[in-house]
Amino acid sequence: MKRTLISIFAVVCLLAAGTAWAAGAEEGAAAEAIPEVYIWPTIGNVTAQGSPPEVYERVQQAITDAVGVKPVGHATDPYSPEFRTKLNLALSSGNPRIDVFTGNWPEYLEAVQPINQLLDDHGPNIKAAFPELWWNGMTDSDGNIWGIPRLGIMAHTFFTWFQQNMLDDAGMELPTTFEELEGALLKMREVNPDAVMLSSSFEHLRNAWAGAFVEGGNARWLDHQGNVQIPEFAPGYRDFIATMAEWYGQGYFHPDTFVKHDDAEIIKRGNVGIFAGWYSRMTIHVQRLIAAGGFDKTYVFPKPLVSDNGPAATNFVSLTAAFMISKDSPDPAAAMKLMNWQFDTNNAENAATAEYGVKGIDWEWEDPANPYFIRRLNQDYVSEFMVATSLPISILYAPDSEDLKKHYLHMKDYKYEYDFGKMPFDYYVPYDFKAAQDNVGAWSDITRMLSEEQVKFIMGIRPMAEWDDFLNELKKAGYEKVSAEYTRQYNIHKK
Repeated sequence: MKRTLISIFAVVCLLAAGTAWAAGAEEGAAAEAIPEVYIWPTIGNVTAQGSPPEVYERVQQAITDAVGVKPVGHATDPYSPEFRTKLNLALSSGNPRIDVFTGNWPEYLEAVQPINQLLDDHGPNIKAAFPELWWNGMTDSDGNIWGIPRLGIMAHTFFTWFQQNMLDDAGMELPTTFEELEGALLKMREVNPDAVMLSSSFEHLRNAWAGAFVEGGNARWLDHQGNVQIPEFAPGYRDFIATMAEWYGQGYFHPDTFVKHDDAEIIKRGNVGIFAGWYSRMTIHVQRLIAAGGFDKTYVFPKPLVSDNGPAATNFVSLTAAFMISKDSPDPAAAMKLMNWQFDTNNAENAATAEYGVKGIDWEWEDPANPYFIRRLNQDYVSEFMVATSLPISILYAPDSEDLKKHYLHMKDYKYEYDFGKMPFDYYVPYDFKAAQDNVGAWSDITRMLSEEQVKFIMGIRPMAEWDDFLNELKKAGYEKVSAEYTRQYNIHKK
């Protein structure tokens, strides 16, 4: 009888232990079932040091709880010269693992997968977040969608800014036409003889002003034979270069405008009366100068700057910049779910969590009744899990720092004002520049000639009398093959 009781007790203990083991195994399996998504940095906040471990784990757990997907962030500096090389090596070797990353999708076709079905199954927020125009750039001629738009078509980038202080001192109203530019600078110089124009680069100046001379703006164009040509061969473009050369020769431009320079360093001297270039020089750099104290200059712009030839600006198009999913990703559905959660434009707190951390610990709304500006409670988290660094998300919220508020409000106010600039005729074509380089041996040489020689004309190193010679030099170097390659790709996607 005693042995029987002992045996029964042993069986009960074994059954209990088995039940506990089974329960533990189920919990372990459930934990293992949470898919991981490895993110290569898509935002400049990330540093090589990464977030402190306890901060990293706190944000990671918050996102895992919300999505059912565990994000894993790589800590590497997006601004380092090796950033893109490290990415390419990782994609080719599989080490370290990368599921989501950014780049121009035509350059990564061998490393990524199309996402049509993934978008249909797991990406309703993503599909709704972007204008239909933007999806053209993500789609090849067979209808395959290779990524989620990163930049797309931007209308807020190339305004012409006038220093309000100089306008006031000269008793002037804000100029609204390109034809008024020269006169405006001359009036500014009556009160400030050192007043100058400035641009962030030659290419940015083209985007801001070439449209005043060229019907299609700073963009490719279609000739009468149906061939795609670059703007340098467009009617009116020579006049643009000649005018810029004349103004440079008269000292209207800051002398460093067309060489490498520090915009903020030049602007803070107070003599830049007119700025035509990338918008963040005004919306961030000037605001930082004001916030630092000792700088009281403000800038305004016409909406838009027009000319006898229509808008002076050309809309900025970067259609192939994309968020992509690696073809070797073991769970692409999980990657899409994670991105879909971040791209929910009806819930700004999702992306804000990925970018700034846990609400109430890492950040809070400046005004909970009007949730837009975010007050950061600490700077410990460096955004390893942020993917949705695109315009539809950037306009949902903004940091409350005085040097960034204007930047985010500018994007929000002018995000889709495409009438302010000229739309390139081939805006929807996702040109594959890697294929172009492979197909046209002289591609790099011609690209170099285009950037170097035109600046020489503006700076007076080459006389405008040699402009036709320059165009012939391009043809001798193989430009016709460049045009043929553009035409080939355009015809593939032509609507």
